[in-house]
Amino acid sequence: MNIEDLKTCFVFDEDGYFEGTHIAQPNPRNPGDWLFPPRSTNVAPAKIPPTCFYKIQDENSQESGWDEIPYPASAQDFLGIEIPHASRTARNELLRTLLRKYVAENPKLWREKQINDQKGSLVAITVEEIPQPTELELLAQKEAEVRSTRDYYLQLTDYLIVSDYPISEADKQQVVTYRQSLRDLPTTAGFPETITWPEPPTVAKAAHKYWKTCEVNKEIKSKIKSIKAREDLSEEQKTELLDKLQKLPQQSGFPYVIQWPEIPEVATVENDG
Repeated sequence: MNIEDLKTCFVFDEDGYFEGTHIAQPNPRNPGDWLFPPRSTNVAPAKIPPTCFYKIQDENSQESGWDEIPYPASAQDFLGIEIPHASRTARNELLRTLLRKYVAENPKLWREKQINDQKGSLVAITVEEIPQPTELELLAQKEAEVRSTRDYYLQLTDYLIVSDYPISEADKQQVVTYRQSLRDLPTTAGFPETITWPEPPTVAKAAHKYWKTCEVNKEIKSKIKSIKAREDLSEEQKTELLDKLQKLPQQSGFPYVIQWPEIPEVATVENDG
């Protein structure tokens, strides 16, 4: 059979979506006619390979064209779409890949949801929006976080107020005053959104080191944010500086002795006028 005796046709899956190309052969009983494979059309989609889903307009016509359906562009686009577990069509395989990609990009907002039958067997998957906490719930979470940190500071200084612990009265009074300031935090203005953690007395070594570490880490984060926003630095400079800042906690003297990387000053433009 010569190549001229073959004809390219375009097949679609059981759901009517373009799946690929196939070959139609001449009908030996009816010259000039063609034997098309099941679920196929003589009309090509606009682009091959496709950049969207193509759905057949008329499954019963071998001259049918296609409707263009854009690929889902976000997890939200999958709401209401169920991808059958048993189906392995090209379209459903791509849908699975995209669904999981978008969920992975926003795991706090979306999650994959399994749909099971009455026997518990997996039937399909879709996406589900994760309920977001209300403002009151967020405030309660913040309060709980602050109180947990406060309680940790108190725990780190408990031993200093034990009656037989060897500590001077002056140092002990500093610890008592510090612990009271921790207990007063919930009554301070801005609680729990704005917290200024009191500095522990130096006699409370573990608490002071923890406090100092938190303060230095805040400074590191601030510098990292500033560097990322700099437009006068090359990407290579940014990468080098960010790497050095992120490695600061690994220095042996951290958090009290720190060798900060030298950060170039922001370039200024002189006004000749």
